[in-house]
Amino acid sequence: MFNASESDLSEYDRLKLWLVRVTLLLSWGTFALCWWVYGLNVAVSYLLGAMVGLIYLRLLARSVGNLGVAGRTPFVSSRLLLVVALFILVVRWPSLQLLPAILGFLTYKLTILLYTIQTTLGGGQQQGGGTPITPIQHQPPQPAADKPLTPAAGNVLGELARLRAEHHLGDEG
Repeated sequence: MFNASESDLSEYDRLKLWLVRVTLLLSWGTFALCWWVYGLNVAVSYLLGAMVGLIYLRLLARSVGNLGVAGRTPFVSSRLLLVVALFILVVRWPSLQLLPAILGFLTYKLTILLYTIQTTLGGGQQQGGGTPITPIQHQPPQPAADKPLTPAAGNVLGELARLRAEHHLGDEG
């Protein structure tokens, strides 16, 4: 998935890698638990949904990465077709069940929720050197609390954010 070592990756690439790893970990753990509690059919339905959710997460990350690129438009229908294909497959295949597949698909949202909670509770605390405090070895990358976000050149949303920040700085000073 990523060819460079983790230390050479940008903060955004480290976040994408962390989201994929945690989603895979949650998916496999829940698959094993479902197999143990509910049986193989429910577990396979869940795992199918989770894998489709993981592909959806990768497509979503790709479209977010292309937001500031000129000439690129986000292609939402491929993600929507992926979800529709999951529903059709589950409904047409007699041994698969719909609810575990839907819950499996939503596993990536649980990962995003975990990242949000961890980032919020961590508060972006910094050490003196400017590196985030990482008591957990595989903690997701956190944005620095002391430096403002810089917009990318040619990005309309980034320019709007820059103008808004300048306007708010003028109000405070």
